[in-house]
Amino acid sequence: MFYNGDAVETIREKITATVVPGFEIGWGGESAYVALVESFLYDFRGLISVGRASEALDLIEWTIRKLESNWDRVESDGILLPRLLLELQDYHLKACREVKPDPIELARHLFDWATTSEHRVFENAPKTHAEVLGIDGLNELGRLAAEGTALIPAEITADDRWKNGDRYELLKTWAEALNPRR
Repeated sequence: MFYNGDAVETIREKITATVVPGFEIGWGGESAYVALVESFLYDFRGLISVGRASEALDLIEWTIRKLESNWDRVESDGILLPRLLLELQDYHLKACREVKPDPIELARHLFDWATTSEHRVFENAPKTHAEVLGIDGLNELGRLAAEGTALIPAEITADDRWKNGDRYELLKTWAEALNPRR
């Protein structure tokens, strides 16, 4: 497949202009907004297909970060934006398959993202990215989750549960699922 799309910096500029709206997007505008962001999937697929998966990976992560940081500007039905994040995470996996990042570094990266995301990005990484993480990466995720679980206070205040409840659950789930992984 021949990719004749825009240069990476041009794509990044277009992503920023699209994903970072200069105004609030109200009810009824979400589907058009999502469709505009989805139009970049062609660029990601094209870059991956011509051996530029590393650049695609960078742009995919850029898009996810911009989408997360501008989430509150879009009135969402709770379906379209989360679905878009899942699609972007699928493309992240496709790019990782080609890039073949170091499994330990990838595990740490996904762990950091999953435990700091307000929108559950990469919360399913042990399943979705298992093939690119391999046993070493999965073990690292398990180790990080176990360390994080050990830091959860025995007594959790209502305020702390509100702020960190999803993160605590993620850590516990990953620690239970991934330890020990041999």
